[in-house]
Amino acid sequence: TAADPGEARQRSVREFAIRCHYEQNHAEQVQRLALRLFDTVGARLGCAPDERATLADAALLHDVGYHINYDRHHKHSYHLIVHAELLGITPDEQVAIANVARYHRGTAPKKKHRTFATLDRALRERIVRLSAILRVADGFDRGHTGAVGDVGVRWLQRAIRLTPKPTRPGTSLRLETWGAHRKSQLLAELAGVPVEIVGPDGGVLSSLDVSGDEE
Repeated sequence: TAADPGEARQRSVREFAIRCHYEQNHAEQVQRLALRLFDTVGARLGCAPDERATLADAALLHDVGYHINYDRHHKHSYHLIVHAELLGITPDEQVAIANVARYHRGTAPKKKHRTFATLDRALRERIVRLSAILRVADGFDRGHTGAVGDVGVRWLQRAIRLTPKPTRPGTSLRLETWGAHRKSQLLAELAGVPVEIVGPDGGVLSSLDVSGDEE
């Protein structure tokens, strides 16, 4: 029987990640949290079900640019993914994966970015939606320690409320709460309401208080 194309794709993506010496625990944690957010807010942001696989791959590969160096690693991730030999992925989707990884940090996607501006509108919009989710998921593993076990999500009229829950009772989530807060602006813009990150002490950090482009 023919191999499952989805399985071949996953294996191809993971083998590429391994060749780039990716940080497996962090990549898998960010992927898990990104898919959790996708499953809870994706449809309301306008995501189609087939975008879930694009996000899963971008999340797993977002830091492969470390393979070149830390500085501008998001841009290195883009170039590595765009030129990778990946099975079961259309050229358009590979470009989407590369761009979503590229925009997991730094400035949000902009028309002045040449590699983004040349894409058709539907593809650009998909990249923006998935980048917004990936940024927050990456923020929730700011310390690369897997401290966040789950994220409670409530989309209220006045805000999206995200409440991280620790993997182990008593674990401090101050760094993760701050990390997600710092990277929440793009999601808030897309949602049309602020994103509120609820800290372990009940304190709330709002995307309205984030200034300028994050890191």
